[in-house]
Amino acid sequence: MERFAASPTYKVLQQDRNAHIVRDTESGLTSYVLFETPRHLPDGLIEHADTACLIMVRPVNENEAIVTVANPDLALYRGSADEIFDTDGHRIERSIYSRPWISDRSQEIPVCVTIKSEWNISGNPACKIISRDKNSTVVQFTCKDAASFDVVLTK
Repeated sequence: MERFAASPTYKVLQQDRNAHIVRDTESGLTSYVLFETPRHLPDGLIEHADTACLIMVRPVNENEAIVTVANPDLALYRGSADEIFDTDGHRIERSIYSRPWISDRSQEIPVCVTIKSEWNISGNPACKIISRDKNSTVVQFTCKDAASFDVVLTK
């Protein structure tokens, strides 16, 4: 453990309230936990995501990479807040399991990820290119059930 602590095989690229981003220095794999939608992300393949999500980028070579995206939100409920308040205006604490929507089915959540440079994609029908030019490619991932979706990027 001391040897690993002295020379870790990872680098923390960002660690704040917006995101935690870590790169494995041996494989180049970069993992993103985006709590918010930061305007600027550290140097890497991902420029932006339009919603909170998890992203993993695994480079294969200079012309190919695998991007995995997941949104852990099951989207069981969409709409205005269903909180209950007492006569003084204080929120009444309730169990998540007491909510009427707890047994609803998971709903789809589109997640758009902007990737640096111009890419083609393959490997998953739940992913599609929304826009592409020489500077960036926007890929929409249709997330559902908190599952992760892989797409292969090729130049």
